[in-house]
Amino acid sequence: DRRSYFVPAARIKEFWAGTSQTPLPVVRTDDRVGYVTMPGYSGGDPDAMRAYAKGVQSRLESITPRASCGFVVDLREASGHHAWPMLAGMSLLLGGGLPSDTTGVPPPPSFKDLAAARVAVLIGPRTWGSGEALALALRGRSPSRTFGQPTAGLQSPVPGFPLSDGAMMLLTTAPAADRAGRPHYGRVEP
Repeated sequence: DRRSYFVPAARIKEFWAGTSQTPLPVVRTDDRVGYVTMPGYSGGDPDAMRAYAKGVQSRLESITPRASCGFVVDLREASGHHAWPMLAGMSLLLGGGLPSDTTGVPPPPSFKDLAAARVAVLIGPRTWGSGEALALALRGRSPSRTFGQPTAGLQSPVPGFPLSDGAMMLLTTAPAADRAGRPHYGRVEP
């Protein structure tokens, strides 16, 4: 299925310890357009996931008043193994439709709901895993459009099954789904 894989015990320790965390996205405005260049997210430390989601929300909130024309969300380099921190961070562009218990990070009460904001989503062959999950979450949102090239096609959820030595098998158990709950197989096409 191109998505299931084995992870040695040492890598699992790194994942849960938060040593494999990714940086926050680059967020800026230019001529009334907000730009969010989103790296993928890897790591499983709950405190780090909450800090990441809050950091993304804070950065997005800081540019919203100057992004009157909408947003460009660049997922062309977004890979990674954990979609929930990315989804929670971008929840207000998603329409606030995520339950806060996915990462324990509710949207800030002062933050303007951006469900009606126009969003251009950029994708490409290096968009995979958590990046594809975010692309699918933005797909079907009426003021959103997707541009670029097809993604890698590695967006299926892969829950971990612990092994006795501390290693883990990550196995595809279901297809990914878009915001309407429709299953999605393979590459995300622009």
